[in-house]
Amino acid sequence: MTLLSPTGLLTRVVLPVALALLLAAAWHTMRDPGSAKVPDGRYHSAGQVQLSDGRVIQTSHNIRFRNGRFYAMSRQGDTLLESSGLLEFDDGRYVMHVDHGEVTRLTPELDTELVFNLLYSRLRGASITLHPVGDCLYARESLQFFCPGQSESPAL
Repeated sequence: MTLLSPTGLLTRVVLPVALALLLAAAWHTMRDPGSAKVPDGRYHSAGQVQLSDGRVIQTSHNIRFRNGRFYAMSRQGDTLLESSGLLEFDDGRYVMHVDHGEVTRLTPELDTELVFNLLYSRLRGASITLHPVGDCLYARESLQFFCPGQSESPAL
């Protein structure tokens, strides 16, 4: 059996190349954002945040996923953050890539960590990783939880 014979060519070249292409296609499919079920719908959470000075403020987070994009609004005390961008799936978690974000009504008495989280979440190109926790998603960088359901705020 030589490399140029039909069986030699098949076993030494075609099968390994075909197997490599199949593995590459499988890997690409697993890493392709469109291959994972991107959650369409609304997620919401609400509660209170204790600031570093001991004050407690009301907070609510609303996010809508649609066609591979996200539209988010967070209200923390008198401060409102709006952001939007692309949603991808990578290594078992969702990643939000911010295209646009805006913070409204920053006040001098806001907590430094709260301001940092709000400002980071509005930066173009910022990435926010969403980790599944039951039916909910946890945004590690902004310390926010989002759970499925209708928001109590106006539609995003």
